[in-house]
Amino acid sequence: MVNSTQLPEPRNRAERRHGVLHSYESAASRLDCSPRLVRKLVQERRLASVKVAALVRIEDSAIDDYIARQRRDAVR
Repeated sequence: MVNSTQLPEPRNRAERRHGVLHSYESAASRLDCSPRLVRKLVQERRLASVKVAALVRIEDSAIDDYIARQRRDAVR
């Protein structure tokens, strides 16, 4: 069982180096949007991606960075 403050151990070398790699569908689930929007964000280079052979994958940190860039402060 994993403690809530503790991350699970990386499963392989790529995960240790790059963190979790998401497919379009997995990234869309994390962003609560459609895979089509994720593909568009990658094509427009607004969301960083990694090519793995013929596959496109999105790093967990790239999703975190994208969310941080989209944050808007509330107006008082």
